[in-house]
Amino acid sequence: MGWVVAIVAVTVVMAVMTIAELRRPVAASTVQLPELTLADRLIGLLVLGTFTVAIANGLMLVAAKGLP
Repeated sequence: MGWVVAIVAVTVVMAVMTIAELRRPVAASTVQLPELTLADRLIGLLVLGTFTVAIANGLMLVAAKGLP
């Protein structure tokens, strides 16, 4: 149950941060990449953490089915 609450909380935080980023105008340049803000770094960190947890859960499920 705790994992479900944590995943829902992370999803809500990511949604709020994404909506906040969409309100900011995007200044694109082919020569220079825009600087990453704190919100950009947090979104990247949350995505990386979610991906890591998903891989770990998948490996645990495979191990649980494969091991006697």
